[in-house]
Amino acid sequence: MATDALDRLERLFRAARMHPAEERAAFLDAACADDPALRAEVAALLNADREADGEAFLDTPPTALLDAAVSEAAQPNPLEGRTVGPYRVLRPLGEGGMGAVYLAVREEPFQQYVALKIIRAGLHDPEVLRRFEQERQILASLSHPGIARLLDGGVTADGLPYFAMEYVEGRPLTAYCDEHRLPIEERLRLFACACEAVHYAHQNLVLHRDLKPSNILVTPGREVKLLDFGIAKLLNPHLSSSAMPVTRTALRVMTPEYASPEQVRGEPLSTASDVYSLGIILYELLTGHRPYRLTRGTTDEIMRVVCEVDPERPSTRVVRPETILRADGETETITPVDVGEARDVSPERLQRRLRGDLDNIVLMALRKEPQRRYASAEALGDDLDHYLRDQPVHAHRDSRGYRLRKLVRRHPIETTALVALIVMLAGFVIFSEVQNRRVERERDRAQTEAEKAEQVAGFLVSLFQQADPTETLGDTLTVREVLAEGAARVETELEGQPEVQAAVLSVIGEAYRNLGRTNEAIPLLARALALRRTSLGNDHPDTAESVFTLAGLYEQSQRIEQAEPLYREALAYAERHLEADDPRRGSILYHLGSVLHIQGYTDEADSVFTAWHDLVAASPPGDDPELAENFLRLGDLLYTQRRYDEALPLMRRALGMNRRLFGSQDPRVGESLNRLGWVLNASGAHEEAEAVGREALALHRTLYPEGHYELAATHAVLGEAAQGQGRYEDAEEHFRQDLAVREGMYPGGHYTLARSHALLARLFLDWDRPVEAEREYRIAAGIFEELFGPDFLSAVQHRLELSDALHAQGRYAETERLLLTEYETLIAERGRDDRTTQMAASRLVRLYDEWDKPEEAARYRPLVPAE
Repeated sequence: MATDALDRLERLFRAARMHPAEERAAFLDAACADDPALRAEVAALLNADREADGEAFLDTPPTALLDAAVSEAAQPNPLEGRTVGPYRVLRPLGEGGMGAVYLAVREEPFQQYVALKIIRAGLHDPEVLRRFEQERQILASLSHPGIARLLDGGVTADGLPYFAMEYVEGRPLTAYCDEHRLPIEERLRLFACACEAVHYAHQNLVLHRDLKPSNILVTPGREVKLLDFGIAKLLNPHLSSSAMPVTRTALRVMTPEYASPEQVRGEPLSTASDVYSLGIILYELLTGHRPYRLTRGTTDEIMRVVCEVDPERPSTRVVRPETILRADGETETITPVDVGEARDVSPERLQRRLRGDLDNIVLMALRKEPQRRYASAEALGDDLDHYLRDQPVHAHRDSRGYRLRKLVRRHPIETTALVALIVMLAGFVIFSEVQNRRVERERDRAQTEAEKAEQVAGFLVSLFQQADPTETLGDTLTVREVLAEGAARVETELEGQPEVQAAVLSVIGEAYRNLGRTNEAIPLLARALALRRTSLGNDHPDTAESVFTLAGLYEQSQRIEQAEPLYREALAYAERHLEADDPRRGSILYHLGSVLHIQGYTDEADSVFTAWHDLVAASPPGDDPELAENFLRLGDLLYTQRRYDEALPLMRRALGMNRRLFGSQDPRVGESLNRLGWVLNASGAHEEAEAVGREALALHRTLYPEGHYELAATHAVLGEAAQGQGRYEDAEEHFRQDLAVREGMYPGGHYTLARSHALLARLFLDWDRPVEAEREYRIAAGIFEELFGPDFLSAVQHRLELSDALHAQGRYAETERLLLTEYETLIAERGRDDRTTQMAASRLVRLYDEWDKPEEAARYRPLVPAE
């Protein structure tokens, strides 16, 4: 049988063996439609394999396999203590399909420990012997300090071939690095040594084909050793005995988690396949995660995941937790903190370290097309060396054009549908622009606006015409790439057209905002505002719209001092140009009052909120988007004041209004459901809150990718609903999902993380787990202290809640010190009538009552409001 035919037989056998038994016949029918004889050969191999030991390996003949199994059962380690050639066998090290590996020692004329590999008893088939001899020949052809070297070979007294290899006492590469908490630089240096060893093997025309961490050991002296060439491919025709006829083979299936796409497809392999496996190891070494997980292990899953799923960028992967199923059946959660600690760095700093060059290096090694990866393992190692030396690397991110073209080829029908959708949106933009200007512009100005809208629409169509809607819904990264490309093109392609530039930047900025990416949105909307100030002036409606939108982003990002002057500017414009009952005035008043309240300008905030409340209360009946939003905001305000009976009808009214205006599948409906859920939980209606939360969760999962902030808010609603019904485990799961989403959104820290930690703390306190509650309260308070200082109101309130956790642990003296410190500060800064001051006094009274200190309790009791 010719070498090419043998290769095809081997590839087909491996591919067929990955299919479940009931699927193999159909696979062979399709794969061997042009060669019935080949199909028969593969089927014969599969039949022999099925008769063997549970598909662990393929041996011949079957009776020999059975005899060997019986013998091994009767004598687990038949060679232990025996002498094989000049070596005394000490203990087994491992076992494979063709043979077993033992630790042995040579004592004369010098002492030397070796790894002794001996062919399995009963395997006398010529092909098995050929494969064993080929592995020995491969090792004999390799002499490199990074590869376990061949020392000796021979035949046992029983006629079993063996060979002795250098014994490597070490740990798998990833395990060694984690156990020693090696930083990124040290990990890269060790990995580069592995690349050097693999490149040496390639230079000697040897493909390893089974690279994985367990086959790359690190010794106590930090030497890297490459092992296990059991399924290696020997390409040197002078060293191979491929002319031998083959009817059965001792093939071992590759490890799918570390296999290349061409390997799982059974295609001819090159050195690029080993480069891909190295890329997977590097990904795991840097992030603590694999680029993808195989959960079911079916052929369809392996083919789809390995061949089609693009890995997430390492810098984004490290800040998201992952729950995996271990081999023992237990689950394990890999958290960003765990990953960072194993690399002696915080998750945030690790993310910054990986972003850029290391992202690009890893993903270039993991490209699905072999020709687009590194040309060699040496090239991969060289790029890592360039990185360590702060020199430019050769790896670069896939061009957006390439990725978009790839998406179009995969989904031409969906792409056409998206283009049609964009055209419809563009038509709506044109219509809206003309209508909004008709009252206040002359006909020629309306025409100008329409022409501008057409330019905006045309630009958007050109930008999105190659996008993939299936990717858009679930892959935020793909959407962001399209948006980033549009933002970059605005400055060049629309140069000299500031109004069109501003309109496009506003659209892209709003898209980023809707994805929860405020940091990307802010510079685009700030640029749009600057363009409109220059070209249209400060008193133009478009400028006023940009002012209000940018203020909202600043507020959302807690850049309050930048938001306040913009809200004041928006309010001044509204007072000049909008009717007194215009709902848009209400929106501006609400947000201005909020930022004033956050900054501690309580009196002015109350005045603004009063004006806003009066405007909303006087609103005429009817459905209006701004009015619905104002009802929600008023409900939020009443919620914070614990006036739940007044807040609920407003929330329900806003929800109904949004359903009528936009339909049941609109994001505004989902947001309304979340906010209604908060109030229902606060009022004690936990079962209804859970129903509302589940409706919101189902809707948001159709609208947003995983990691969107509305999903986090929904999990928080469901967590409070479960907690209110005493289902603490369910509540913890939802609260942790809420926290995970926010940690992924804000790896550098954000005030909303404090709310997530506080929710967990309140749950643990309710669950009689005060120690864990204390930890979460300290984190929540610490976030506000770091962002806004220790006197910030929310930091104070969380420290008061922290006292509850200390009190529950019986740490009365510590609780007293904390409460007295906060109480004295509150009295000085906010007075006796402030609600937070009264909260501190109430806690002091409760503490002293329980501590049996009636005189101290009496001192603070007058400050506690009557219930």
